Amino acid sequence: MSESEKRMPIGGHLEELRLRLIVCIVGVFLATIVAYIYSPTVFYPMLRAPLDAVQGREAENPFVLRTPLLDLLARQRAAVTDEPQAEAEPIHLHYQSLIVPFVVRLKVALVIGILIALPLIIFQFWAFVSAGLYPSERRYVYRYGPGSFLLFVAGALFAYFVVLPLGVVFLLRQGDLFDLQAIITIDRYAPFVMWLILGFGLIFQMPLVAVFMTKIGVLGPAELVRWRKVAVVAVFVLAAVFTPPDPFTQIAMALAMVGLYEFSILLARLAARGRRDAQSAAE
Repeated sequence: MSESEKRMPIGGHLEELRLRLIVCIVGVFLATIVAYIYSPTVFYPMLRAPLDAVQGREAENPFVLRTPLLDLLARQRAAVTDEPQAEAEPIHLHYQSLIVPFVVRLKVALVIGILIALPLIIFQFWAFVSAGLYPSERRYVYRYGPGSFLLFVAGALFAYFVVLPLGVVFLLRQGDLFDLQAIITIDRYAPFVMWLILGFGLIFQMPLVAVFMTKIGVLGPAELVRWRKVAVVAVFVLAAVFTPPDPFTQIAMALAMVGLYEFSILLARLAARGRRDAQSAAE
């Protein structure tokens, strides 16, 4: 093995990890300050957009995105309540303790800060991973790093514009069937939104991670197929962790994760074939 092909020693890894964690923490801290300042005017409308989407209030909230399926469910809910969407009272968020708005604002600012600093975090993560690889393997890091960010954004947007509004209208409709009035508190609603967005952003990394692990020879499609049954069980456990205790969002996340796992197997097979071809050409 040539000198240039040696991996970094364990002491160097620990120092590398410490420096990159400091950079990430500083980046998240600065982004959190910005998010805290703008949370009432920008991020609060984003937070309640799924509620406004249910009632067709896109004119009042620019972050609302209407979809045909959402329109269908909203019309079905209006038929149950006998109240047209245009005449329905806005769904208000409540709190039961004086300190709750401040604490929720801090939590929302922190999550938004993480999302704002996400490009920096992903860059630091992949840079740390590359330090532990052979130079011949590091090209995969620079190739897949930007893709990792784009997949996270795709998962977050899917959760925000599709899963959340559909989940909200489904859950509200259950109360409507019993003629119940929803009193939604901000300290329960905000984590529901944030965890779902972060959860979908993370699980959308699955295909890229599978391809990356296959490319560097750590994992292969045969292992993914062999672990499929275990993975399905783990998927439903993770869905229960990342979502509130309701069947709609749990099943939605679980089905998305199963689909991504199967897609990961397909991509891993293509990556393994490409790796074998490259090795054959090198020989």
